[in-house]
Amino acid sequence: MKYQRKNGSLFNSPSTTAAALTHLKDGRCLEYLRSLSKVFGHAVPTTYPLDKYTQLHMIDNLEKLGIARHFSKEIKGTLDETYDPLAQFSGEEFFFDSLGCHIKDSSTVLELHKASQIMTCSKELVLEKLNSWYNIFVIIVITDATISAIHFRSCNIGSKDILELAVKDFDFCQVIHQELEHLDRWVKENRFNQLKFARQKLTYSYFSAAATLFSPDLSVARMSWAKNALLATVVDDFYNIGGSREELVNLIQLVEKWDGNSAAASCSDQVKIIFSGIYNAVNQLGVKAYAWQGRNVAHYIIEIWLNLLKSMMKEAEWQLNKSVPTVDEYMKNAHFSFGLWPVLLPALYFVGPELPEEFVRCSEFHTLFKLLSTCGRLLNDTQTFQGSLFPRECKDLFWMMSKIIHLFYMRNDGYTSPKEMYSYCFNNVIIV
Repeated sequence: MKYQRKNGSLFNSPSTTAAALTHLKDGRCLEYLRSLSKVFGHAVPTTYPLDKYTQLHMIDNLEKLGIARHFSKEIKGTLDETYDPLAQFSGEEFFFDSLGCHIKDSSTVLELHKASQIMTCSKELVLEKLNSWYNIFVIIVITDATISAIHFRSCNIGSKDILELAVKDFDFCQVIHQELEHLDRWVKENRFNQLKFARQKLTYSYFSAAATLFSPDLSVARMSWAKNALLATVVDDFYNIGGSREELVNLIQLVEKWDGNSAAASCSDQVKIIFSGIYNAVNQLGVKAYAWQGRNVAHYIIEIWLNLLKSMMKEAEWQLNKSVPTVDEYMKNAHFSFGLWPVLLPALYFVGPELPEEFVRCSEFHTLFKLLSTCGRLLNDTQTFQGSLFPRECKDLFWMMSKIIHLFYMRNDGYTSPKEMYSYCFNNVIIV
């Protein structure tokens, strides 16, 4: 039979298999049903076996509860075993025929679509096909009301052991994550709170790191991110509004010299506080990074801090001289001045893999930073640009047009292919 599985069943359904046995007298169907009666007696489940679905559902719940990292080996094994059988759906005719009898089971269809949205490799042909067919299938068989009813369900965790583990893991993480208190002491010890011009973004700096690097074993990376983000904010405010021309130049000179005794040569207490903060943070991270990377990386962190200060100095000079750079000049400088380099790069040294010198200096690495910084700078500028005579409503129209253009061309030529555009928009309306 076309849809008979290796265990003799049709769709792992005892009732469907029994109906097939009644009409077709198939021996494999009989064997499947007898195996069920040996396991369950006279009352059998509506679907059997449930092993694979149960495992995948459990993985989904573990991910949602934030404890999947404790089962990474088991999860990888289950996913590897599951992926190959998925290829049975690689034929469009089989896909529609096999789902035709389950039209009302729209939760299954949406789960299948979610899976097809997550591709970890560049050529996931099976998932690409599933994604394409789903777009047609869902339009045919699922109403808006059905989607609304099933898509916003909360996950049902029936295992007390799993819930208890999640609670204990959360409590354990809270004990480890006393980092915010440490950061608060660090800010006061370095006197950053005495810099009246500086935005006090301790909470923002920390939780942006904690939301990204939440695993307890990534504490060093998290603290590196948070401290450097706070320092970058202080420096940004210093070059924007807090420092005189003499102070801005003096800070660069001190970083170029990079001598612990240089703080005494600071032209002001503000410069002394900022230089000492950068100097101590970089040296401490350098020691920790040596233990992770097996080599000295402090020189490169110093280099990117110096690049940041010089790029901010250039923007300060444009403002002081009331000169307007070209777009190319502005964007070339913005790759550094946005301030992500000293935040992200040191954190990369503490997330696991060893990063040789040639890696952090290769063109691909720099291209990633360039693209990231460009996006960040443009997003920042659209929200913070001041002093323009151009009405905000008009600027908003420019911004909305840029977003529309991004929507058209982010995946392919959506403007030329309205079918592709409709498919993408439809998916993003119903899947959150």
